Amino acid sequence: MIRKHGKRGALPRNFSKAAPTLENYFKVEPLPRPTPIVDRLTGVTVPMYANDRLGDCTCAGAGHGIGCMSAFLGTEALFTDTEIIKMYSAVSGYDPATGANDNGAELADVCKYLVTTGITDTNGKLHKLAAWAEIEQFNNLTLLESVLYNFGTVYCAFQLPDDALDVFDAGQPWTNISQAPDPNEGHCMVIQYSAIQDKAIWNDETLVTWAAGQKANRAWMRKYLCESIVMVSEDYVNANGTNISGLNLQQMITDAQGL
Repeated sequence: MIRKHGKRGALPRNFSKAAPTLENYFKVEPLPRPTPIVDRLTGVTVPMYANDRLGDCTCAGAGHGIGCMSAFLGTEALFTDTEIIKMYSAVSGYDPATGANDNGAELADVCKYLVTTGITDTNGKLHKLAAWAEIEQFNNLTLLESVLYNFGTVYCAFQLPDDALDVFDAGQPWTNISQAPDPNEGHCMVIQYSAIQDKAIWNDETLVTWAAGQKANRAWMRKYLCESIVMVSEDYVNANGTNISGLNLQQMITDAQGL
């Protein structure tokens, strides 16, 4: 398959909107630390989800994250482009009939949609979020690795410079930090593989975007990462409000449902 970058479309976080913060829920007991390598990507299908022609990266990224989370539990969820575009239209005002308002979307708005409405996979199963929360320490890669380990994905936005597009197309890892972050070119991706405690691996993060896995090193991640969110899949939460790692998420779920 030929690698080819698509469109960017993650709008900056709107701080005037209320949002839960992950760190507020784990002040006393921190998130469990993961194994040296956390892999939530191997064997997973990564569709384009229309991000080659639309700036729907926030919705494509959500589809990738949910797909990877569900695959870890045993059955990968895949979605049609129509379902992803339906979500994009709802959160951004994009008109699929005319092509108007293809202006991107905010990560938080996608999360709210997934809590209230959800998306239906190709087998007819509805997938929703029980909760979500902004990660205040958004570029703390040790914390993000713990999020990946405990929740199955990390939903992120990057201020992606133009040179990253050519590097992606060439199939090379993102390591160049000479370019300034571009606040006008936000792009949503999910972190699905992390090996930041394995010092032998230099391109030690794998992001999912544009129908591919893309490696990046720690310096690149810290420079261009601008927003990180934990997504709590309903499939990861038991009836008593604990997740598969045994974390009590009841307050986070209550807060997210009230937004």
